[in-house]
Amino acid sequence: MNREEVTQAISELIENFQNLPRDEKLTFLTFNQYHHKRSINEVVSIYVQNPEARLLGSFDYWKNLSTESSVVFGQKASVRIWNEYGRVKETLYDVS
Repeated sequence: MNREEVTQAISELIENFQNLPRDEKLTFLTFNQYHHKRSINEVVSIYVQNPEARLLGSFDYWKNLSTESSVVFGQKASVRIWNEYGRVKETLYDVS
């Protein structure tokens, strides 16, 4: 997803959150437990881009963790986090 699509999806989620079925709200809250150290803005951004994301890390994080868990060259990023100026702040890859 590009930044505009993510921004639109975030707006729609926030606007419609009250009207979501209970199970979808619980799905989001369960998702939040995996990313509780991040700001709510980042959690929502991650959720709309990849609701299946569990353990996210940068390229260097995975590279330094172990030789068996590094990101494969050319692999697409799971999630991008943008700053307030529209620039990519973080590119993250999921454990899967």
